[in-house]
Amino acid sequence: MDEKLIEFAALLRENGIRVSLAETLDAVEACRRVGLSDRGAVHAALRCTMVKRVGDGETFDRLFTFFFSGLGELIKE
Repeated sequence: MDEKLIEFAALLRENGIRVSLAETLDAVEACRRVGLSDRGAVHAALRCTMVKRVGDGETFDRLFTFFFSGLGELIKE
């Protein structure tokens, strides 16, 4: 899962959301703590650790849905 979160952080950066290495590590730790079984909890954990500006919330939400729904993998292929 760590690799997926690193990829997700890169996607956020590519779309104008500033995410530092420290914030990415915080996101990894947050996911370890909340677990991966509850998509809503994962979304909240990542949003809390990776979004700093109010204006980035909507973009984050769209990218989260896109990336974690499997569409990102289909496009890569």
